[in-house]
Amino acid sequence: MPSPPDPASASLDAAIEALQQQAGRADQRALVVAAGDPAWGRALAEPLWRSHDARSRLWLTHSPEGPEQTAMSKADQLLGQQRRLLIFDFHAGVEADALGVASGTLAGGGLLLMLTPALAEWPAVSTANPYAAAPSRFVHHLVNCIEADPALMLLQEPDWIRTSHHPYRAAAPRQMPGPCRSADQQRAVTALIALGSRREARPLVITSDRGRGKSAALGIAAARLLEQQPGFRIAVCAPRPQACAALFERTAELLPRAESRRNRLQYAGGFLQFMAADALLGQQPPLDLLLIDEAAALPLPVLERLLSCYPRLAFATTVHGYEGTGRGFALRFGPTLDSLAPGWEALHLNEPIRWRAGDAQGPDPLEQFVFRALLLDAEAAPPAGTDRITPSNCAFVELDRAALIRSPTRLRQLFGLLVLAHYRTRPADLQRLLDAPGLRLFALEYDGQPVAVAILGQEGGFDAPTAEAIYRGRRRPPGHLLAQSLAFHAGVPDAARYCYARIMRIGVHPALQRRGLGSSLLQQLIAQLEAEAQLDAVGASFSAGAELLPFWLQAGLIPVRLGLTREHTSGRHSVLVLKPLSSAGQTVFTRARERFEQHWASLRAGPLRDLEPTLAARLQPPGASCPQQALTDADREDIDSFVHGLRGYEVCAWPLEKLITRLLATPEYAERLDPTDRQLLTRRIVDKCDWPTLCDEFKLKGQKHARQRLREAARRAWQSGG
Repeated sequence: MPSPPDPASASLDAAIEALQQQAGRADQRALVVAAGDPAWGRALAEPLWRSHDARSRLWLTHSPEGPEQTAMSKADQLLGQQRRLLIFDFHAGVEADALGVASGTLAGGGLLLMLTPALAEWPAVSTANPYAAAPSRFVHHLVNCIEADPALMLLQEPDWIRTSHHPYRAAAPRQMPGPCRSADQQRAVTALIALGSRREARPLVITSDRGRGKSAALGIAAARLLEQQPGFRIAVCAPRPQACAALFERTAELLPRAESRRNRLQYAGGFLQFMAADALLGQQPPLDLLLIDEAAALPLPVLERLLSCYPRLAFATTVHGYEGTGRGFALRFGPTLDSLAPGWEALHLNEPIRWRAGDAQGPDPLEQFVFRALLLDAEAAPPAGTDRITPSNCAFVELDRAALIRSPTRLRQLFGLLVLAHYRTRPADLQRLLDAPGLRLFALEYDGQPVAVAILGQEGGFDAPTAEAIYRGRRRPPGHLLAQSLAFHAGVPDAARYCYARIMRIGVHPALQRRGLGSSLLQQLIAQLEAEAQLDAVGASFSAGAELLPFWLQAGLIPVRLGLTREHTSGRHSVLVLKPLSSAGQTVFTRARERFEQHWASLRAGPLRDLEPTLAARLQPPGASCPQQALTDADREDIDSFVHGLRGYEVCAWPLEKLITRLLATPEYAERLDPTDRQLLTRRIVDKCDWPTLCDEFKLKGQKHARQRLREAARRAWQSGG
């Protein structure tokens, strides 16, 4: 660090004021870190606080001491707002999500002031780690970012100053006619209006970093469409209504005569209305345009179903976001769009709206710091020689979390893989990854670079009274999903007494998928746990999809529970899979599996009646209502006489049930079936719904028509895989 200036000639207040003036001329944001005693930091912040009006300032802290301070836990409520001064008081605790959300609300010329303990002491203070009484690796990472960033101003008690070395350059005035504030935003609005106006429905995908006016562009386009086409019907979908605040505000500003109610705006016989994904899919109202904001935060199966229902739609998502990630979205959803909507359009917004950045201005200092501190732009670059990478030439390693802090490049690569492996990744996931107790990280590495990674959490191990309370639903200790679910949901009374490893995430670099790396990592991980002989079982809980189950089944993790309702976030039922590692674990597994098998038939007739057919077939317990037995010669004769003759369904039902169950459980055959055929065969033959219900669900004219359609569908199934 440079030598401190003479305290007599240095004024901390004057230094901050001068920095903010430079940032104002450049229309960029400034970051100041004040490290020292809490009282010293707050005394430094008070003049700044008083110099800003109430609407432009925000003081965030873990433990608010008055009405002028806001809890960091409420940072999500700041979406769509704009501030000129943000004060983060980190003395009482750090919340990564709050930093990610609130920093995006700061406008050009604004200042973010962080109040922290002395940097050398901060990782070890009692409030640094929210998960355990131990030094915080995440705070250590923050300190490294602060000390290495020349663009921020660092103040240390009592009067030491490290000035900012960011070259703030004066910004020219913006010259944009109309409501748009950048050429990028204007291009997005034009594309959205064209999407809503043309006959051909080609989905539009808009991506950007935060602060580029993406949501406002959706609002401007919605206003223009409502104005130009009376009776136009628009729905907007997002992870939650608050995420659409900027969109609705922009539309309302441009249509002052519109009637505005909660999450709905009406104009000229048309409307703009927020609808959650599950409501859209359940009700399927007629729409002229569907807008999906923060699409990366919604699961791909939900997006696929929305695309099937509403081909005229626009997906908008943040590339480096605090909620979801556009990188994973683009990699995973691009092939789906290519398949279901060839010719879809892509548009990326580069120019910020709330501040300046670019060739003339250079990067915004605050945005760059937040990217590095929260790893929002962490990339998992494929290693050289990807064509040579196989499980046999990758090393299986357990990663030390403390060592990751000392190796920023490796940490970025690792977190980049985890981001791509999950549709929703927030800064809190990085904080949890580094600080939460009981976590273990395993990876496959090629030439020292991670190409596949898994996170394990250790759960359970409660005493008998606590385990009993969990079983009866009186206790729900956080961070023990497997132990709780096996006891409370699966009905194994003493399950929480035993120790489990839960595989929380597992991911493979997209360029290296379908080479067996994920399976190899999972198998070696299980072998490691078996060799250690310290746990009773290993398991996982995830959104059930027919395409995911084989991966776990191959490793010996068997379903023991299926959630009775669809998750709001994924639109799927959750499934819990388990593999015993000890005799006690075998007892828990056996009891949970037996209950799963015993309840399967009644659940399929009740809350799981609408389960996706292929998934139901793969979950079907052996010995339940539809045994997966081989077809006999007599069975084949019965089936052939039904599909090619006139024999009645009832006298051929049993062989048909065996056939359809086998086909649905075999991926290569199930994928050949027409989706409508698959659903029809499942509902009548496997689920045994009656003829009137079948006619109603498939809009058939009567039982004769239904029998004819069933025979035709069975014939095609028999020809494809019989």
